[in-house]
Order: sequence, then C-alpha cells, then structure tokens
Amino acid sequence: DYAWKTAEDYELIFPQGTFTDIYGVTNDTVRSKFQLKSKEEYGQFKMNIDMGSFTHPFIIQLLGEKDVVLQQHIVTKSTKVDFGFLIPGKYGMKAIYDQNANGRWDTGSYLGHRQPERIDIHPKVFEVRGNWDLEEEWKVSLSKEVLPTVGPKD
Repeated sequence: DYAWKTAEDYELIFPQGTFTDIYGVTNDTVRSKFQLKSKEEYGQFKMNIDMGSFTHPFIIQLLGEKDVVLQQHIVTKSTKVDFGFLIPGKYGMKAIYDQNANGRWDTGSYLGHRQPERIDIHPKVFEVRGNWDLEEEWKVSLSKEVLPTVGPKD
C-alpha cells in the first residue's frame, strides 16, 4: 500500500539479476519512469448482465483493440459487472457459455463428438470517455440449440 499521487514522477527499477529465467539467464538493470493520471482522465464502465434461464456460468470478457482480452469475469447469475476505471477508448464485449465451468473457452473435439463452447458477442462498440460513467444492459443469448451433438446418432 502506498499513497500514490497524480502528476508525480515515479521510477520503477529492477536491478541486474532480479529475475532468472528457466535457462539461468538473468536480466540487465531495467528502469521505467511513469506518472499517474488523474482520476478524471479515466472513465468507468459497468455492464448489467441478464443471463435469463441459463444455469451454467458465463465468462464475460472486456475486449480492447484487435479483440485483446483486457478483463474477464465469471458470472453464475444475472449481475452487474464493474470494469472499474478505464483509459478512454472503444471497447467490445464477449460472453462465453462455460458449459463445463472450468473458467476458459474450450474447443470442440471431432473424435469426442463435442462442439466448442458457444459465444455471444455484443453487437455494440462501447465508447468510454474520460470523467464519464457508462452503464449498459446485456441479455446474453445463444441459438435455440445451445450445444448440438456432432457425429453419428445412437
């Protein structure tokens, strides 16, 4: 815990030999200077998730540019997800129907006759602005046949 202050100059230093990789190689000295932005320079984003009648958890992902996952939350019931303070910009949303509740998206298996876990991508791009609060609603949905069976029928 530290009483960080905005507009102050900070420097993070990792001296030589602080980190060692699996091959025994150590780092050179690394210095990184930074300043904290004021709270007003960030925006807040909250999403009210309506899971409807789904009983399996959903993995809710906040996406940045090029669909990079910035945050991930697992929800098991309809709830409000708070993404906190974000740098102003455009963000997307993805929901993964986590059928086996392992906290990650699973691919399908042709040999195991299993489809990949289904996803729902929010059609809207959300613009977060500095010193603004953005709150949206999302009723996650999937096709009628949520997890179809592949392969021969018994």
